[in-house]
Amino acid sequence: MKFDLPQNQNALTIVQNMQEFYTAILEYYDELFPLDEDVSKFFLGLQEKMKTDSVIQPPPVLRYLGVGCATAKLEGRLINSGMDITCIDSNHEMVETAKRRIQKGYSGVRLFEMSTIDMARYLKKDSFHIISCIDDTIEYIGNETLIRKFFYDARELLKPGGKLVIQTMNFDSFNTGQPFSLPSKGSIRVSFERGYTPLENNMLQLDATLEMGNGKKIVLQKGTEIFPLTAEKAEMFAKEAGFTGCERYGSFAKDKWSPESPMTVMVFSL
Repeated sequence: MKFDLPQNQNALTIVQNMQEFYTAILEYYDELFPLDEDVSKFFLGLQEKMKTDSVIQPPPVLRYLGVGCATAKLEGRLINSGMDITCIDSNHEMVETAKRRIQKGYSGVRLFEMSTIDMARYLKKDSFHIISCIDDTIEYIGNETLIRKFFYDARELLKPGGKLVIQTMNFDSFNTGQPFSLPSKGSIRVSFERGYTPLENNMLQLDATLEMGNGKKIVLQKGTEIFPLTAEKAEMFAKEAGFTGCERYGSFAKDKWSPESPMTVMVFSL
C-alpha cells in the first residue's frame, strides 16, 4: 500500500517499527481511538455475569488483566466497578501516560511496561478472572507460533472459570491475499490511514500514515508485520490451549457475528 508523501521532506518523519510509531502519535492517540461506551458496558456486563457463576462462588473481587492497554482508557472506567485491575503495555510512553492519569484519580490500578510475550513469565499464574486483549492488539503479537503461545499463557494466568476476551479486525471480511486498506480515521487535528500488503510468510505488512493539519506526516514503513487471525483460527488456537467454550460477536454491542461484521469479538471460557 503506497501513500502520498509531502514534497517538503522536512514535513516528513519516517519510522520503521510500531513502537516508534505509537510514540510519535501519542499526542493524538485518544482522539483517533476514543473509548466506545459499548466496550465498557460489555466488560461490566461480563463482570456481573461472572459474579453469579457457580464456578467462582462466592463472588470475589474480580481480577482483571488488560493486555496492550495503551493509555488505559477502558481500565479507567472499569476501576469504579470494584474490579482489581492490572494493565500491561510494551510501549514506555503509553504506560507513563496511563500512570499520570491514574495518579489524577484512578486508584487501584497497577500498570507495567511489559511485552505480551513475557506476561506468563512475570505475572502470577492462576490469578486473573478476566483477561482482555482488544483494540486489534493480538494480531500484532507476532507470527502464528507467538499467537498460539499467547493463548497458552492466558490459560495459565486465568483462574478456573476465567474468561479471555479478544477483539480483532474481522479478517474474514477482507481478501488477505491482496493489498487492502481500512477506512480513514480522523479528528479536527489529524487524519490516519492504514494499508496492508500480503507477504510470503503468511503475514501482512502494515503501512500507516498520520497527517496533521499543518501538512506534517508521520509514516510507518516496512517495519511491522501482523498475523491475519481469523475467527476460525482463534477458536482453534484457544481449543488447543485448553479453553472449552467460545462466544463470538460482531461488535461489543453483542451484534451477531458474520463475515461482514466490522470486527470480531470473542469470549473464551475455561
